[in-house]
Amino acid sequence: MSAMMSALEERLQSVLPALRSAGTDLQRVEVKNASGGFPKSVLKSVSAFANWEGGLVILGLAEPDFEPSGIDAPRLASSLASACADNLQPAIRPEIEICTVDGIPVVVAAVDEISPGQKPCIVMKPDHLGGAYVRTHDGNRLLTEYEHYALFAAKGQPTEDERAVDGAQPADLDSDLVDLLIQRVRVTRGPIFRDADDARVLRLLGVLTNANGRETPTLAGLLALGAYPQQFAPRLNVTFVAFATETGEPMADGTRYRDSQQIDGPISEILALAADALRRNMRRRAVVVGLGREDHWDYPLEAVREVVVNALMHRDYHSSVRGQPVVMALYPDRLEIRSPGGLYGAFSPESLLTEPVTASRNARLAKLLQDVSTPRSNRTVCENVGTGLVSVAKYLRDAGLEPPEIDYSLTEFRVIFRNHTVLDSKALDWLSTTGGTELSDRQRLGLAHAWRHGRIDNRCYRALTGCDPATATTEMSDLGRRGMLRKIGGRRWAEWVLADHLQSAEDADDHGRRGLEPARPLPSRAAPLSIPPTASPLARGGETGATRAEAALTTRQLEMVETLAEGPTTSKELAERFGVTRGAVLIQLRRLEERGLVSPTEEGRRSRNQRWILNRPTSAGSPQVADPRSSRTNESPRRR
Repeated sequence: MSAMMSALEERLQSVLPALRSAGTDLQRVEVKNASGGFPKSVLKSVSAFANWEGGLVILGLAEPDFEPSGIDAPRLASSLASACADNLQPAIRPEIEICTVDGIPVVVAAVDEISPGQKPCIVMKPDHLGGAYVRTHDGNRLLTEYEHYALFAAKGQPTEDERAVDGAQPADLDSDLVDLLIQRVRVTRGPIFRDADDARVLRLLGVLTNANGRETPTLAGLLALGAYPQQFAPRLNVTFVAFATETGEPMADGTRYRDSQQIDGPISEILALAADALRRNMRRRAVVVGLGREDHWDYPLEAVREVVVNALMHRDYHSSVRGQPVVMALYPDRLEIRSPGGLYGAFSPESLLTEPVTASRNARLAKLLQDVSTPRSNRTVCENVGTGLVSVAKYLRDAGLEPPEIDYSLTEFRVIFRNHTVLDSKALDWLSTTGGTELSDRQRLGLAHAWRHGRIDNRCYRALTGCDPATATTEMSDLGRRGMLRKIGGRRWAEWVLADHLQSAEDADDHGRRGLEPARPLPSRAAPLSIPPTASPLARGGETGATRAEAALTTRQLEMVETLAEGPTTSKELAERFGVTRGAVLIQLRRLEERGLVSPTEEGRRSRNQRWILNRPTSAGSPQVADPRSSRTNESPRRR
């Protein structure tokens, strides 16, 4: 693609093949013919994209071949901007640009997801177009009553777990669990708990509340400490099912389940019983370690425990979904853990496996479980410091398994474990045909992931290998320079796909069916290899929490690193690309230079030929300055 191509132009060109292959709109791409003027119905798509995940709107292509239809592009661009500002609440201001397909203009608009506090985005029209929408495959539908509730609940702190449970009494709590809790908090929580009587301690912790003049267990108290919480809420439990086939369909003899169990009790007991059910149905596999071998479960129990804890602690307890349990579905090739309610909190979903997340839908329950002991051990149910899924990725990486896939909607959160490694025999056989003998272990993992899944991006690469953002960008760019990966999209939409010559016809067809549109990246596949912390140019004396925080890059610095990975660039070009002053760019470049990530090409700082390049980490982990002469040509500098 041309170096002059804008980010929206790149996105347009990257989604066209998938649109033409599918013959219809995509999950995150809405296309309108618009040859007859501005289509008001496009506001439904803008509302849907703003409410969930964002997306791309294209005006001026005709289905099913998605060829240019011929439009008045300037008028349509203006109409779209006005309609988004005037007829949506809150007003949406997408990035709009007139691009071309086969030399004919089309209008392209990138709609970002709005913040939880602004949702839902509503079409403010008295006719049939009115309402708030969500995306479903290639169309839009009105939000359900529960989805409306879920979006409004995200504006504040839900309190379902603090409410009194009708009919419950203090005698319905397990006395042993209560005694252990009180003993613990009197030691760990300070004088106010040490000097209070038992009833006051339970009130302070939110286990009991006053309801109609009497002490009543809260939902949090009952779930954490109840003798049998399902007496009052039968479906607030875990349903375990071991299916006989990968699709869940019956076998030829009619067998559908190998095992099933309704797992009841307080949360601490549910965790123990869920582990028992999984052990009954899991296999052990041999892993060679040195001169010997170790037997590993299909799935590390610690990783599964963390996910089940998260599911029970962060699920939605609203009355609309109290009839839905947490589900553990074990298939021959995977384990799925599903919980009612979507993501809660203002954070990036793609960072779940790489950064701690501390938002709690059920804050009272989460805090209480920090001090509730589990049976058969001296540990508490959880730490509640936001590192659960980060730990899960590490447990799986240490076991040589893929990290979990995370899928979610407004109504459900799902974690999927696969029981095969990235570098299995098939992947190793394929890698042997690529000729990449000089690749690092991380690059081999990244390339194998792209071969298996059709794409990889910065976050996927980081979760896969455990490296930092700058190293991920550098190493993927190196795979691009070697002709093994091809970059599509730009800035936050950038993804890398397998080079055409490395794909078999079967691979290409499979990737085409999936549609390589810019999409929410699945957290990636795990590395079965141990990568030393010094492999990162950002590492400074180990991987402590303080070091990681100190080494973190800002969003703008990461965007600059990604741009420089494409080749030497001037500070003026960077300023034009990001819409800031050259002085502001130079400040960020100096900071990146101090970290050893970038270098100027000329000794004289004021040289007219001055450009900036990305340093490449050596195998020992130290940054290596690229020779600018290897990238310099007689052509004029790129303009982005």
